[in-house]
Amino acid sequence: RWSLPPSGVKYSLTFELILAAKWRGLSDEQMEALPLESQGRVLAAYRTAMLLEAVQIHHPINEKKRR
Repeated sequence: RWSLPPSGVKYSLTFELILAAKWRGLSDEQMEALPLESQGRVLAAYRTAMLLEAVQIHHPINEKKRR
């Protein structure tokens, strides 16, 4: 199980794979039919995209630099 710090929310890898498939435009069945290496690549891309989105939300490009 994975958790989201600092909230402590927990979710399963299966749930994250479902979200990654949806993000990539794949059905659950299409995702499951992929070789494990390909599933891993989709999951890694999804995780990276979510992290980049979170960084952009918390640190907008046009935010003024602190002095």
